[in-house]
Parts: sequence; structure tokens; C-alpha cells
Amino acid sequence: MLTLTTMMSAQELGTGNNTTGSKSHDHRASVGVSIAHDKHSGRPQGRPARHGRHDRMGCEPERYLVTDFDVYYGGHKVKGASATSFKDLGMGYAKDAFHVYHDGMRLEGASATSFEILGWGYSKDSFSVYYCGRKIEGASASSFCAGRDGYGKDSFNAYYCGRKIEGASVSSFRAGCDGYASDTFNTYYEGVRIE
Repeated sequence: MLTLTTMMSAQELGTGNNTTGSKSHDHRASVGVSIAHDKHSGRPQGRPARHGRHDRMGCEPERYLVTDFDVYYGGHKVKGASATSFKDLGMGYAKDAFHVYHDGMRLEGASATSFEILGWGYSKDSFSVYYCGRKIEGASASSFCAGRDGYGKDSFNAYYCGRKIEGASVSSFRAGCDGYASDTFNTYYEGVRIE
């Protein structure tokens, strides 16, 4: 007997009926899971809105499907993934005993044993920092922390959506909200200093 496990929060599971009376299904419908859709946005209920900069988590969320022997993402088999040890970490990230994955693709060089999600699109392992599956060159994994709204910093630099913010004073750098941040000398919007 084939057992299917979907890694979704209970909030994402709906009755399958939207407010117009018709049924809405996504790719999970083939395994008997249907998703209720918001009548205004058309997005599945329970998923964050996608903003112009990034969604509230920093990455567009998808979910993995794990069967007894295989792992799937976005309608495609995840090559080389171990179904028995596979874990969906959220934000498009997952790992098994051997590898880390983002959006269904192996994240080359990432260590599965030390990999962790920091939030707002950021993640790290013992050696590197990532933003939405992209390695941030030069970022210090040992001191990196995620702020909010796509901001993060380590002991040496501040970042917005994985890009270094030139000239930011790291010791006083603070992420605000709605794309704003500041340090002792400047205010930034979406990682750019406001003149």
C-alpha cells in the first residue's frame, strides 16, 4: 500500500470549496487534498500575501510531497532525496540525512547536519549564509542573524534580501518595518540609503 504524506500546516488545509461555490484544487488534489482559496486574492487560504519586495517570509512558499520512496516538489521528483529522512523546513527549504534542498533543487555545499532556518528568507549552516536558496558571499555564519522585512546582519555587514548594504554601521543597524531600517547615521528603504 502506498502512503502519501503532505507536509502542510493545518491552516492550509481547507474544505475545497471557495466562496463562489466551485471547487478549487492545486497539484495536491491528485492525492485527495484540496485547498480553499481566498475570494479576493485567489491565493490558497493560510498562505501569506506576496508583496512587491518579497512575501512576509522572504520566499514564495511551496510544499514537498513525500511518498514511501520518493519526494516531489512543484510537480517534479526531487532527484536524490531520501524519503525516509526527508523534512520540510518551510520557505521552500528541506533536508534529508545527506543534503539540503531549496525549491526542489539540491543546495550545493550546504551541510544538512547544521542547516537551520533563521526567518525572513535567511538560513545558514555552520559555514555559509543563504537568502532564498542563494549563498551570500562573505557573510559570517557564526554571527549572522535575521532581522525583519528582508534585513539581516553579521558582525561586519548589514544585508537586505541577501545583498550587502554598503556603508551601513553594523553596530547600530536596526531593521524597522515596511522596508525601512536605520543606523546612527542613515535611514534605508529596501536596503538603499535615503538621501
